Amino acid sequence: MIKEDEKRTWQIIESWRIRRLFQAVLALAVKDAYAYCPKTIRQKKRRREAVYFLTHTQDLKTVCDLADAPWRSILQIARSPKLSNRNKYKKIILLTFKK
Repeated sequence: MIKEDEKRTWQIIESWRIRRLFQAVLALAVKDAYAYCPKTIRQKKRRREAVYFLTHTQDLKTVCDLADAPWRSILQIARSPKLSNRNKYKKIILLTFKK
């Protein structure tokens, strides 16, 4: 009985760690895409890749599922032409860490 409880506890801890890891991945992509104005070629490339990740790829859905974040809402915000980059950043970060 005790071993089963310990096993369940470790499964919960691992699940939490995986969720936090993918929340960090998502937060980094959002930061690269919307948090600052790129000045160097490397920053511009990083921004392009991050925006592509947030607006076009199946990988976004996978990362959001693992981060326990609403991928449809994040995709809708990222694709919205009416929102500024600053507002996109704030909204996606809030959705990512909501739970």
